[in-house]
Amino acid sequence: MQTAEIVAEACKLDWSSRLELVQTILQTMQPQDEELENIWRKEVSRRVAAHRSGLEPGIPAEDVLGHL
Repeated sequence: MQTAEIVAEACKLDWSSRLELVQTILQTMQPQDEELENIWRKEVSRRVAAHRSGLEPGIPAEDVLGHL
């Protein structure tokens, strides 16, 4: 199967399936550094917990995008 055929078939997928496909492909292109992955997982968990607890309130999208 040629790349153009794969792309055409992928474009027929629903949004969530395309997202899953993109994530899977990107993972195969990134070097695997387990220590770095663990550091990022911990940081993401910390940030989510801080946001959910109210310690770090979010910034409205309008404020963030307004600076671009």
